[in-house]
Amino acid sequence: MLNILFLSMSLSLAVETTTATNPDPILKEMTQSEAKAKTKSEVKPEIKEAPKTVPNVVAKANSAPKLIYFSKDTTEVFNKDIQPLIKKWSDSANMDISFVSFAEKNSDSTEKMIAKIKAIPEDTKIIVLGWNEKKNADRTKVIDEFNKLTQKGVMFVAAAGVPQPGEGSCDLAKTLWGSVDRAVILGELQDSERLVPMCFYGPEMLTALRLPDQEKGRAPLYFVSHLLKKWNKNTSEQWLAQFRKKKMKSKKIWPEMNELITL
Repeated sequence: MLNILFLSMSLSLAVETTTATNPDPILKEMTQSEAKAKTKSEVKPEIKEAPKTVPNVVAKANSAPKLIYFSKDTTEVFNKDIQPLIKKWSDSANMDISFVSFAEKNSDSTEKMIAKIKAIPEDTKIIVLGWNEKKNADRTKVIDEFNKLTQKGVMFVAAAGVPQPGEGSCDLAKTLWGSVDRAVILGELQDSERLVPMCFYGPEMLTALRLPDQEKGRAPLYFVSHLLKKWNKNTSEQWLAQFRKKKMKSKKIWPEMNELITL
């Protein structure tokens, strides 16, 4: 918000009149009338500048959006395996990424997840979710917290995910991230252009990406790392609108990433 200071200038004029010991009443009246007229003509009216408006612009060209990565990987895996991939994909050292792990036992309880969500900095622009799971009554609290962030302009990029061992697959709409408003959900492909086995699937999925073997399971990070190169050219709302538009116009079952992020 711009604070505009208005400069007010007022002029005060002192009018000196010279009178005789026994002033002529007519002359006195004329002198006073002339003084009033002179004062009125010389005093400038107060001038206020019109308030300046701030255009709806995207982030500064050299600024990096704050990114949070929620994952069930350990911190060791993130530092050793994932961070090098992010730097490789993004070709940028100008990244502001924080890692939040739910790898420890019971660290992914609903209460602990909500506590970590509420601790997210206000200037966070993107949240990457590295796994997915079926939702239940208790987990709807997590969805509600994430939906509050989408209303503030935070973009969610999430893995379509696969079920826990021993569980069957289901529609994305019945999963956590499939229930987050406007989440960008990404699946992964096998060499045969088919989704990985048991992958959660539904119209909520934006597309599915094919990654090299050593990079599999990282589709959301792969997508975001490339998106960051162009992030400042649009607002988050404009990017989401572009993704939807490109998907609708694409003739491919799985639109390629470059097709989606090319302006």
